[in-house]
Amino acid sequence: MVVKGTHRGLFFGNPPTGNSINVTLYRQYRVVDGKIAEHRGWIDMITMWHQIKAN
Repeated sequence: MVVKGTHRGLFFGNPPTGNSINVTLYRQYRVVDGKIAEHRGWIDMITMWHQIKAN
């Protein structure tokens, strides 16, 4: 999955830059008896930091 957006608000102390982001979101599911029992998600923060040119 890909997350796209624009840096328009304060992000971990970094003021808005107006830069676009396009980063990968990884998801992992554990299924038990045909139902989702657990879900985890990770976003590629390193790429996002570079795209918004964060400090």
